[in-house]
Amino acid sequence: MAVTRVCASPLGDATDLDGSTGLDAGLAALLRQSAREDRRWASHQILRLGRLTALERVGHLLLDLHERAGRGGLTAGATILLPLTQAMLSDVLGLSIPHTERVLQQLRRDGLIALRLGYVTLLDPERLAATSHFTSAHFTFAR
Repeated sequence: MAVTRVCASPLGDATDLDGSTGLDAGLAALLRQSAREDRRWASHQILRLGRLTALERVGHLLLDLHERAGRGGLTAGATILLPLTQAMLSDVLGLSIPHTERVLQQLRRDGLIALRLGYVTLLDPERLAATSHFTSAHFTFAR
């Protein structure tokens, strides 16, 4: 399910692009990078669902989303747009809606996040990363 408007075009497996497809080399490189990101996202999702507690799952997902948005230039410091309902977050995280709400409240009480009008602000991303077992070579945070 997409939360924003999307346009898709089937190109086959981006990891097999070797120049024989007629695609521009730069576009082929971007598609390969996208395929790597898809595999990384799937790996993080498997970790979240299989090994983390509810609190760790929510924190890990918020950090992952912040990192991805940041690489796309879509962050304002510690704040990102989060156009997801609690039901959507619950589905992604394998939690009930009431449980997701309790975890979000706990993260707010602990001073780790602030939620406002479809935006999330990471108030203490380093502590949230430690709490959520989130590691990434790409994770950076500028105050």
